[in-house]
Amino acid sequence: MKRRTFLGIVAWAVLGWIWVVGAPELRAGYTLVAGHAGNGGGVSTGGGYTLIGVSGDVGGGLSQAGRWQLHGGFGGVLVSVEIAGGLTGFFAWMENLPPEQRPPEGLRGPEDQPAGDGLGNLYKYLVGLLPLVPSAEAAPQLATVGGFLALELSRRPDAEASLLVEGSQDLVEWARLTHDEDVLESTGDLERIRLVTPLEAGAAERWFVRLRVRLPED
Repeated sequence: MKRRTFLGIVAWAVLGWIWVVGAPELRAGYTLVAGHAGNGGGVSTGGGYTLIGVSGDVGGGLSQAGRWQLHGGFGGVLVSVEIAGGLTGFFAWMENLPPEQRPPEGLRGPEDQPAGDGLGNLYKYLVGLLPLVPSAEAAPQLATVGGFLALELSRRPDAEASLLVEGSQDLVEWARLTHDEDVLESTGDLERIRLVTPLEAGAAERWFVRLRVRLPED
């Protein structure tokens, strides 16, 4: 997820009240309200962020992407918070899934496999699948092109993720492989692609090939 900080918020708990400085600078789609006795809080309708302060108790702010968390409360505590822009890419996709299709807490990370099918959430985002639906048949398929090993899979062209092909001879040490990418066909929101490696299919050495899907900042 690309982060772009656009606002610093200062919350000061004095005599049971949470005062907020900088609220007028909030951008469109974001609201923040200072409150008392449990009635205060802020909600980012555009990015899934909340900031809540109450008197006498611990308040806090939580990014639903699991990245940021703030706690403050009674007793003159000075807290500074930076709120990033709205969720994008994989994290926006996960957050916007219907509740019945969203994995439980703790299984929403890019590498988590809530369906137990060997496919991570990030891969399913890339290929346009739901994380809770078993889809082992959608794994990359091994192919041979002009005597070289290749991987074929479907992909959403608009997905914010990159592909990395790796090879190993012992399943322990893995090395990045260069590859050529060919688009075989486009159907609806998906395209079928082929990643051709420099490994010769008939070589005497035994090779294993795997595909890694990476977030933009990885």
